[in-house]
Amino acid sequence: FFTTKDVGQGTGLGLATVYGIIRQTGGYLHVESEEDKGTVFTIYLPRLSEGDVEEVQATAVEEDSSDLTGTACILLVEDEDAV
Repeated sequence: FFTTKDVGQGTGLGLATVYGIIRQTGGYLHVESEEDKGTVFTIYLPRLSEGDVEEVQATAVEEDSSDLTGTACILLVEDEDAV
């Protein structure tokens, strides 16, 4: 996660991330905004009923044998001065 806010000025998930989580769960977002007063975001998520719960089986995690030698090249292009 990356934020452009200064240390101690708070951080957040970012509106796009929050909106994605809301949509994935079947919820919706209501926005009310008034100039010089602020914005209110109301998040509605579906209620989970006991009939919706599925049993989860625990599985062993296989060890990752990825090549971590650092030989790849990454190109990053960013136009924001803070970055």
